[in-house]
Amino acid sequence: MSVATLNLYKLTRDLWPQKSIYDEIFKHSAALGLARKDTNFAEKIRYIAVGISAPQGIASTFQDAKQYKTPSTAQEFQIQTGTYHGTFSIDGVLYRRAKKTGNKALIVDPLVRESRNLMNQIKNDLSSFIYGDGVGALGRMTAASTPTSSATITLRNAADVRKFDKGMALQTEATGATGGTINPGYVTVNSIGGTSTAPTITVDQTNWATGIPAVAASDYLYRAGTYDAAPLKGFDAWLPSHSGSPGTFLGVNRNLYANKLAGQTLDGTTMSPRQRILRAARMVADVGGTADLYLMSTSGWEKLHNELQSAGMLRFSKVPAASVGKYSVGVKYDAIEMIGPSGPIQIFADPWCPDDVERCGQKDTMVLASTGDLVSWVEGASSGDPRLEDASDAYEVRAVGDMAFYIEAPWYWTRVSVTA
Repeated sequence: MSVATLNLYKLTRDLWPQKSIYDEIFKHSAALGLARKDTNFAEKIRYIAVGISAPQGIASTFQDAKQYKTPSTAQEFQIQTGTYHGTFSIDGVLYRRAKKTGNKALIVDPLVRESRNLMNQIKNDLSSFIYGDGVGALGRMTAASTPTSSATITLRNAADVRKFDKGMALQTEATGATGGTINPGYVTVNSIGGTSTAPTITVDQTNWATGIPAVAASDYLYRAGTYDAAPLKGFDAWLPSHSGSPGTFLGVNRNLYANKLAGQTLDGTTMSPRQRILRAARMVADVGGTADLYLMSTSGWEKLHNELQSAGMLRFSKVPAASVGKYSVGVKYDAIEMIGPSGPIQIFADPWCPDDVERCGQKDTMVLASTGDLVSWVEGASSGDPRLEDASDAYEVRAVGDMAFYIEAPWYWTRVSVTA
């Protein structure tokens, strides 16, 4: 690597040491930050065994115990990491001036701005994906949208607007499920508007069909290049909505023991926030788990706050994000604390949590694993000088992460359906 390349990489690392990257990614993202971290995922496939029955050689007499004994059984989830890339560019003129004069200050401000914006976008995506099913949908347009004739569509779920930003390249697909077909082409977000209850996305193209000829109303929206390839298989994958038949996931037929292999489910739509939290915690405690974590949307948290405040039962605690290897992350989250059947329950408002689904479970069973650092700057992206863009006078800086999310004990979790 030349001195120039090393200097640009070193400058990026100096501006963004690894601890600062983690602080940025975990800030305001409780699920990402609270998950136990494992940076030693080096195997191609990691097998997570979940026992579904214990040895049954038990009786009042030895003869009966021996006669009726059966071996324990288990299922193994087969987990692989997903890769997520990020890139941004530094203007060629600025880079050459800095290289010629040795004055790094010329590119410090652009590096700080672009690297922060990139990390913030990666954080937004991962914060969304950890609640998703691995398909990668960021939202869905309404049935009343007219993408074939208009540049503007309306989002079906207003809370999804936080997942989009100006300049994003978007693709669409009809099913929102794995195994579908992404519509060829893409559009680029020009602006985000509408109202708080009916947000809109307007693209640079004359209409959505100009960039995506097969687009249709009610299509699901994806960051271009991520359909069915989100780097994290999140809560909706590990703990889906089911009524006893969650199907096969990562090589495991979960229908064999649905609640143990896919988690428990609770319809909390007619319950107050406090009632459903206690019910979900009781369900976890009943199967031997410790319900110490509850994740809910900011709107749900607001309703809980008001309910507990009116009852004179409101109390708070501060909880740090889980450390990552040698790094102690400098992020803490405010939590409402309630006492449940297995001890204190810390309840977090996560802006990325869907408005209509909440999660209750044992915190130390959720793992955010990675091969080395979760996200880091790439050294040696090219030989010689930093990589010169093919189509523009600019130099590219890269970040990458290889990661996976999994739940070690799905039965210690309850999925709670709520009214948005």
